[in-house]
Amino acid sequence: MDDTGDIDVYMRKNFIPGEDEVSILYEDGSCHGTSVADVIAALDNGEGITGINPQVLLYSARVLDSENRAPVSRVVEAIDWAISQDVDIINLSFGTTVDSPALRAAIQRAYNANILLVAAAGNCGGVCTVGGTSLAAPHVTAIASVLWQQDKSMPADFIRALLDFSANQYGDALEYGYGLVAEGIGAGILEYNEKPVMEFEDATYVEGLWLHTSSKYGGHQLLLQQTDKENAPDLQGIDGETMTTSGMKILKAAAIAPDNYFLEMRVDPEWHGYSGRTDSDKGDDLIYHSNYVFAYIFITQIASAVYGGELPKNVAVPAGMSCISGCSFSANCVDKMAANIKETFDEAGNLKNKKNNTILDWSKLISGEVTNRTKAIYIYGLALHSVTDAFAHSSYTLDGKHIGHITGTAGGADDKNKVPNRYECARAMCRYIISHVKKFESGSFEDFNGVFSGTYDNSFKLKRLNKYIEAVDSENYKKHDELYDAATQN
Repeated sequence: MDDTGDIDVYMRKNFIPGEDEVSILYEDGSCHGTSVADVIAALDNGEGITGINPQVLLYSARVLDSENRAPVSRVVEAIDWAISQDVDIINLSFGTTVDSPALRAAIQRAYNANILLVAAAGNCGGVCTVGGTSLAAPHVTAIASVLWQQDKSMPADFIRALLDFSANQYGDALEYGYGLVAEGIGAGILEYNEKPVMEFEDATYVEGLWLHTSSKYGGHQLLLQQTDKENAPDLQGIDGETMTTSGMKILKAAAIAPDNYFLEMRVDPEWHGYSGRTDSDKGDDLIYHSNYVFAYIFITQIASAVYGGELPKNVAVPAGMSCISGCSFSANCVDKMAANIKETFDEAGNLKNKKNNTILDWSKLISGEVTNRTKAIYIYGLALHSVTDAFAHSSYTLDGKHIGHITGTAGGADDKNKVPNRYECARAMCRYIISHVKKFESGSFEDFNGVFSGTYDNSFKLKRLNKYIEAVDSENYKKHDELYDAATQN
C-alpha cells in the first residue's frame, strides 16, 4: 500500500523481488492494497473516507505485483511473516481456484496461532489474483477488529462465530455464503438477524482491480475527468482535483520506471532527483550540476507537449533557465541536463531502456489504449519519480550530513522515518503533480514554493536548493530568498 498520510501503518514489508528501493509513496501500482487499507483504517481527518476502525494496528505485506498477481509461494511467505509478528487478523483480498497444499498449510499455521483469516472468494487463474469480493473482505476484517478489541481474551473462533451468527441472510448458504455483515454489530448488536440484505437499484459491483475498460469508471476516455469522490477511487490534487484509478495506474507504473529502465542516480540524476552528474555511480567528481527543479519542470513540460502531439526531442528548454550562479563548468549545465532528458526518448517519441540500450514498447508500459494522452500521463509519472526522489537523494540533516542509501533502507534515504518531513514534503509535491496532470500543464517554481511554505518544517535541507530555484526563476527567488536559503545545504 502507498504511504498516503491518511493511514497509519505500524509495520510494512514488500515481498516482491527487485522492489527493495521502490518508494512507499507509490509502491501500490494498482491502488488495490491502498484502497483495502482505506476501508479498514483510513484516519478520521477530513480527507477522503474514514475507515471502519482507524485505531487498528495495521501491518502491510505487499505480495501482489502491478498486475495484481502473485505466486502462491509469495503469499505463503507473507502469511508466515504475519504469524511471526503475532498479528490477530489477516486480510487476504485475493483468491485462487487452485488448491495449493502449501497455501493450505500456511493458513492452518495461522489458524493454529489463533489468527482470524478473512479472504475474498476465489476467481480464475493458477496464481493469486484479486476478485469481485476483494473489497468485501476488508469490511469484514475491520468489523472483526472492532469486535475483538472489546475483549482480546476471546479466541478467533468466537469472533468468527459472532460475524456468522449475526449476518444478514441473502439466500441459500451454498450460493451466498453466510450473508452480509450486520449493521451495528461492532456496537454490540448480537441478536440473530433474519432480515434480507437491502438491495439498491443503482448498486454497482466491481472487481478489486477497478481498471477494466468495461468498468463504469474505466476506459481511457474518462482518465482524470471523474471527480465523483463517492463512487470513483481517487487521489486528490492540491486544489481538490482527483484522478481515477485508470489514470493513477499509469502514473504509478511510470513512477517506478526510472529504477527499472534508467541508469543510476549519479549517472542519470535528472530522473532521480540527484544534485549532480558524475562519470559513474560511485564517482564523486562532478561533470555538471543537475538541477532537480529544472528537471521536474522540463519533464512535465515534455509531458504537456506530448499530450498536444509534439515529440519529446522537439520540446524547447523553457525560456529564462540558466546555470547556477558561480558555476565553474565550461559546458552549459542546462544544455547538458536537457540533452540527457531528451536522450531518454528516440526520434519517434518512444522511451529507451537505458540499462540495456533497447526501445521500450508503449503498449507494454501502459495498461489500455496507447494515445498521446496516456503517454503524457506516463511521462508525468516519470516527473513524479524525479521530484519526489529529490527529497530522498539530495537531502541532508541539519548538521550537514548527506542522508544516503543504507542496505535494507532503514535509517537511509528511502526510510520515511529518517526525518519524516522529507516524505511529507514529497507527498505534498505529488498533490501538485496531480493538479498539473488534470490540466496537462507543466510544473512550476510555485510548486516548490507551496511545499516549502506550507509543509516544510525546517528539519532537513536540500542540496543547492536556493541556487537551483534562482536558476529557474531569479525574480521569484528574490521574493522568497529567506525561505529557500534556510532550507539549503550548499
